[in-house]
Amino acid sequence: MSKRPRENENKSGNAAGSLATFRVLVKQALSIDVSKTEDLDIQGVPCRIAIRPAHNDLATQRKLGGATLAVEFRKAADYDLIAAARDGFELIEDFLSAITVVSGSTFAPSEIVQVAKRSDGGKGDCDFVQFLPLSVRHWHEEITDDKLNSARKLLAHWDGLESGRRLRRAARRYRFAAGTMDDVSAFLEAYTGLEAMEKPLAIAAGLSPGSEDKQAICPKCGHKYSYKRTTLVGVRALVHRTTDPAQADEDHLADWKLMNSLRNQVTHSLVDDHQLKDRPLNALIATMHYLHDAICTCSHCPEISSAQYTLARGPVDLVLVGRYATSEWPALEDWSQILKNPVYEWVPHPDYTDLIPELHFEVKGLGSVGVWPGRLRKAFAVASMKDIDRQNFEHD
Repeated sequence: MSKRPRENENKSGNAAGSLATFRVLVKQALSIDVSKTEDLDIQGVPCRIAIRPAHNDLATQRKLGGATLAVEFRKAADYDLIAAARDGFELIEDFLSAITVVSGSTFAPSEIVQVAKRSDGGKGDCDFVQFLPLSVRHWHEEITDDKLNSARKLLAHWDGLESGRRLRRAARRYRFAAGTMDDVSAFLEAYTGLEAMEKPLAIAAGLSPGSEDKQAICPKCGHKYSYKRTTLVGVRALVHRTTDPAQADEDHLADWKLMNSLRNQVTHSLVDDHQLKDRPLNALIATMHYLHDAICTCSHCPEISSAQYTLARGPVDLVLVGRYATSEWPALEDWSQILKNPVYEWVPHPDYTDLIPELHFEVKGLGSVGVWPGRLRKAFAVASMKDIDRQNFEHD
């Protein structure tokens, strides 16, 4: 059905400086009525955007919703495909955001589907990456009797402690952050959980919750005076592992700086999203670790806390990388998934103890198609084609 491309097949054969046409496909849960392809200029990029409903039948569309959005733009022929996917996704997000501002529409988060590239002139092979996240709807670990007893102990302390309401609020933020796949949103949820823990943490450290006394000198007359500065002294003491910041080690100081600088940058929009890179994920892991520690310690269950912390993050980012021969692309409004109807099932395999994914897709209408599965080693926000690890596979 398919062959494995050669190692160099993901590289452009075009001469240096030549251009290629890129297309990016995105799914959106909300359907909207836009009847034509729009020629736009977004972020200085001339592009075309087409929208079509997920269902042709009007009644079904009203019931289930859904839309597919495609964007077409031009870049250097050797431009990285994953980077192009991010660019196209951002162009579509800008377009949807503008529609929301002018119409009040209630778009849900969009989902990247695929990116493709054709050489200058629109002739020849098409390189593509199709994204197939393996959704996680089953937790991989059994909730044992020991874990249930620990949960029962936590709940009892939340009912009995004066700080129980704050502990519940912080635990809910921890839970929401763990289940939120966007790293920036998850980080803000986790940070809010730490803010909820400020009072019990400060009291436990012998500090005044939410403020500290500072000394200053008037530059005009030299008079010394004191004032109260608003700050999370309890949370800071937890992160630093000491009430004296001067005594904190470099790692804890770096965590505190990362968490607070990122919160300010994100909350006040001081930095563009693309400049954040992998800082949201790093800050999220640190914040979740400290929040977990705070909840366990203030719930009188320090044995649940751990010096080593692992954060589960969403689905496996599986991708299908390929190339096929084509004389032309369909019109943008008719462009759809290159590998049709991609679905997977979890099946047993004689060489593995756990279930493995079995992929099914159609390649009808494609000439000389070559496909291989891979897995993104980095988050989509910072990944490139070099970050795709080939996966072992068998095919029929």
